[in-house]
Amino acid sequence: MSYAPESDIATPMQHKKKSLIQSVKWAYLMNWCQQGGSAAFSILLAAILGPEAFGTVVIATVFTMFVDMFLDQGFVAAIIQRKELRRDHLDSVFWTLLAASLLLFGGSIAASGWWARVNDLPILESLICVLALRLPLGALSRVQQAKMFRDSEFKQLSIRNTLSILIGGGIGLYMAAAGYGVWALVGQQLGSDLVSLILLWIFCDWKPGFRFSVRGVKDLFGFSSANFLAKLGVFANQQADTVIIGFFFGPMAVGLYRFAGRAASLVKQVLTSSLQTASLPELSRLQDEPKAFSTASIKFLRLSTLLAIPTFVCLGVLSQEVFSIVGDEWLPAAKVFTILCICGAISSINQFTGPILQALGRPMIMAKITWALAPFSVAILVVVATLIQDYPIETQTVGLAWVKVALGLLLSLPIFVIVSRKYAHLSGAEILAAHGPATSAALAGGIVAFVFQQGLHYYALESLVILVIAGVASALTAASVAFATEPLARHSMQARFLATRKAFQRFYR
Repeated sequence: MSYAPESDIATPMQHKKKSLIQSVKWAYLMNWCQQGGSAAFSILLAAILGPEAFGTVVIATVFTMFVDMFLDQGFVAAIIQRKELRRDHLDSVFWTLLAASLLLFGGSIAASGWWARVNDLPILESLICVLALRLPLGALSRVQQAKMFRDSEFKQLSIRNTLSILIGGGIGLYMAAAGYGVWALVGQQLGSDLVSLILLWIFCDWKPGFRFSVRGVKDLFGFSSANFLAKLGVFANQQADTVIIGFFFGPMAVGLYRFAGRAASLVKQVLTSSLQTASLPELSRLQDEPKAFSTASIKFLRLSTLLAIPTFVCLGVLSQEVFSIVGDEWLPAAKVFTILCICGAISSINQFTGPILQALGRPMIMAKITWALAPFSVAILVVVATLIQDYPIETQTVGLAWVKVALGLLLSLPIFVIVSRKYAHLSGAEILAAHGPATSAALAGGIVAFVFQQGLHYYALESLVILVIAGVASALTAASVAFATEPLARHSMQARFLATRKAFQRFYR
């Protein structure tokens, strides 16, 4: 590795222009494959292993996720956001991340015993030592992934996600069936990461060169450091509940709470995270066009709420049937899931706070927001956990879930409105109008789901039958209302119809 002289620095690489529709389509397919496949394997493994094993691995994973943020340090977002990107930027970040991953790998092993003692779970020490292998695996693939995100190469990313999830899930199921217990979940994660790494090196058109430029790192560091601080704050806000539950209530409560949270997160990932994924590169391309930036921002918001809010309402109503399918030992998580569906609906709105600020090159504002929220959120969670420490597990998990809802409604949502008005130049009327069709569809779908659920319970039908019938009826109702009230839904349906008709015409010619 050597320092690159000025003359060796490659010419800037601009954003590759891709169709927004194509980007969103492949981003959805990427997330559907990743989240759908991951959820299917998680449900199977959870049914085999039970809440305690699931919760134990979650406590170990939270530790490695925290360390992983120090590996990224916001460089990935900086690569995606930067208008002009040189090859020395990519090379320098690659070698920086690889060196950092080795240091963090050693630090994780050294701290694993401490984390095991804090949670009074000796097995955490060995789990963390193995899971820490994900750090160097991540370092070897992080820059390629960022480059492909920047160029909206979601088709290749979709293929990579699908194969890695299938192979990793297969490894996990084999290990679970063979009696490896908690290690089955570890094998699933490592197997998926290794396959993902191999495929990224195959698909990405960039490969690291043996060059290192201090200037290249400095160019990105201003944005990345602010983004890193924001990620730390987001982590504190999003993962504090898991850490607190593990410390106060133990792995069983963590397993139930996190499985419910995983189910709610899955719905959000499948429905709206693809929009969030596509929004950063798209908004970054429009950062110098205020009017187009505002138009794109409101379009992302309208699509996100239209997809997510009705779905969360309907699933929240049918939560008992959802968790009955996994197994009776998971039924206490049903109430938690219903409450976290409210969080999911709120999150479908405020998830664009980050992309708006990042696309405009203002990650430090996001960092200040998240760090202002983090201490308050943690303090509230600790107080509530202390008050309900002696209550049954179901009360403990439900109580903290309601705290998450309150924090979302009272803090995160108002902040999104302020950011949208100030930086995306959206009016309050535009933001409010964007939620009208979604709210109407959610109310209609939720009522139909409840009516069918109660009626079918009268005939003592199986949970799966109730879920399918009530779910289909509520989905059709919500979709009909959305189609009638939201122009974007009608335009999308018309575009799909025309594309299908053209495809048939070409086929029969």
